[in-house]
Amino acid sequence: MRARLIETTAFFLLAGLFLAPAAHAIDVDLVAITAGANRDDGVLVDYFLSFSLEGTDLADVRVFKPGNPPTPVCFLVDEGDGAWNCDLPGFSSLNDICVNVGFGDFLFELTATVGSDDLLTVSFDPGCTDPFAGFPAITAPTSGGTVSTEPGPADFCWTCSTPGGCGSGDTAASLFNDDSDLAVELLRGVALPACWDPGVCLPPGPDNEFEVSALEVYADFETRFTDLGDDLIYLSAYESQNHTPFTVGGAVPTGPPAVPAGTGSSQAAQVAKLDVNGNTLELVWDIESCCGVGDHHLVHGSGSDLPGSIGAPFSIGGSVCTLGPGESFTWSSVPTPAPGEFLWWVILGNNGASTEGSWGEDSAGNERLGPGLGGVSGTCGMNVRDAGNACGR
Repeated sequence: MRARLIETTAFFLLAGLFLAPAAHAIDVDLVAITAGANRDDGVLVDYFLSFSLEGTDLADVRVFKPGNPPTPVCFLVDEGDGAWNCDLPGFSSLNDICVNVGFGDFLFELTATVGSDDLLTVSFDPGCTDPFAGFPAITAPTSGGTVSTEPGPADFCWTCSTPGGCGSGDTAASLFNDDSDLAVELLRGVALPACWDPGVCLPPGPDNEFEVSALEVYADFETRFTDLGDDLIYLSAYESQNHTPFTVGGAVPTGPPAVPAGTGSSQAAQVAKLDVNGNTLELVWDIESCCGVGDHHLVHGSGSDLPGSIGAPFSIGGSVCTLGPGESFTWSSVPTPAPGEFLWWVILGNNGASTEGSWGEDSAGNERLGPGLGGVSGTCGMNVRDAGNACGR
């Protein structure tokens, strides 16, 4: 289709008619279809069929079964931030979906806010009987139990209700409450029983749910194309899922954490040059894994400022204050190292006032220390170092 548009445009220009086809503004990134069994604390509630799409410049998304005329299946709802979803619950079995909706090809009709509308056809056929004999049996937390604001790998665990009956071991785990999804992760080939460390700071309160699904994946993030030639990623799977409620208890740590170093499920900080000489850097770090941070600051130095021995304090060549509580900062006017030297820096969390958190640990497992009293940096108004919040190390 795109080739024909190019040829048509060339023809109009040669004929002297300044006409062109309408701009194609839709940008589809991801389409997913899932069907599965939904359990609440191990009790089968129903079977469901779900359609999801992520994209921009969309006014409407509808799903049909192809035919003459096409049969409507569902209208996707705009959830915001480019996410469109439609869930069809209430089926008594996978065969019920098979008989009343049918599997095979599904046609997505994409209506654009501006420019050209588009079409996408994808196939999904898990069959009419459950691929699994078992389902994920959640062993932690107990139903209605309590976990801490910074859960560990023993807080969310599951096994298979029928040993060997939960497929290949691919699973999906998620935490959510009434406000939002708190954490989601696709776990490949995880042997059961298994535990999951979500690496997230959970807000205290009730009405949270832990959900885990055994997966039979049919289209595994495969490339597809719309009728107008835009590429997207397509995923489809059967899920046998189970979820249980829990409460987040305990207070959020008052001391600021270390900026996570990439241990466990946390993400290490990253840097990118925004100009060829590195005079401006984009710094990105993990703020999801730990609780208690109010702001961030940065200390830096040269090779001569590093500790002279294991456990000795750092010297500091300079600092950058008030990076904000978020996950990124654009560092302008980065110091240029002297010939034969190099530049290092450490991003530190603080409480938004005068207390900074841990500097992390050195190769021997010792707390890194700043030059001030008690190991504080002494910069950006910081006069207390509180390493009591162990998160991030």
